[in-house]
Amino acid sequence: MAIRVAPNPVNLTWANFRIVDSSPDLSGNEVAQIHPETRMPPNIQVVNNHNLFRLAPFTIGVVPVQQDTIVLRSAQQTADLLRHEQGHYDLLILTVRAMARELDALTSGSAGDLSSRVQAIQQTHAARAQTLDSTYDTQTQNGADVNQQTSWNQAIAAALGNPMASAINGMAL
Repeated sequence: MAIRVAPNPVNLTWANFRIVDSSPDLSGNEVAQIHPETRMPPNIQVVNNHNLFRLAPFTIGVVPVQQDTIVLRSAQQTADLLRHEQGHYDLLILTVRAMARELDALTSGSAGDLSSRVQAIQQTHAARAQTLDSTYDTQTQNGADVNQQTSWNQAIAAALGNPMASAINGMAL
């Protein structure tokens, strides 16, 4: 694949989280949150091969936003809690991988149409990432439902192990 995805880091540690006394961003029984972000390069090049336009190779980053990746000082920094937050991060990585495959295969008869289609693909996958993230928290009760969390952990691991994964738990990536 010419368009790559590079998470940094691949695996979270508690060192990736900023310790806070309180946060209006946390609700209910949440004691930690990760805010992962997709980072596209600023100048993506377009290749014109006999009036067939496509994107030149590039790398999409996935990183935690340090300012919004937090854990309450009062929280127990357990492996299970970190695993739940890793799940949020991995879901974005999976969605970005699916987006990268779609962008890599994209061709058009004009640069303008290519650009419009790239934007539509980005919007589609951003919406899918939000839906997955919300469903994950709802079904796992923010990690409190051990059975659901285990089920999601297994589904995420299987999807991460399949470079062509296009869905997780019946939802499109």
